[in-house]
Amino acid sequence: MPLTDTLSFFYPYDLRAHYDLDYLIEKHMPLVKERWAPCGMKAWSVTKFTPNPEGIPPVYAFTTTLSWDRHESIGTALEGKDVNAIMDDVTKFSNKEPLIIVGECIGRDGED
Repeated sequence: MPLTDTLSFFYPYDLRAHYDLDYLIEKHMPLVKERWAPCGMKAWSVTKFTPNPEGIPPVYAFTTTLSWDRHESIGTALEGKDVNAIMDDVTKFSNKEPLIIVGECIGRDGED
């Protein structure tokens, strides 16, 4: 049994990109949690990527990761009535399309 299932959205590092991370954190992610918590979403996080120690820019600017109670909950949310409202809101903080990845945590150490 997985420790948690995740749905992650990776936004490309692109000098032509417009990202409003304040809007993402203050408005979009609370909207996502409000709409998808009833489907089984448990938590969210946003990670901003930085250049590596050699100064090479990252491939992705940031990612949002949603944690779920079980794998089936992700499908329920993505097929549900709220998906359009959530995806339409993306244009308010990003002019780039994300890479979407579903994952299963198979090991962890430390804080939950």
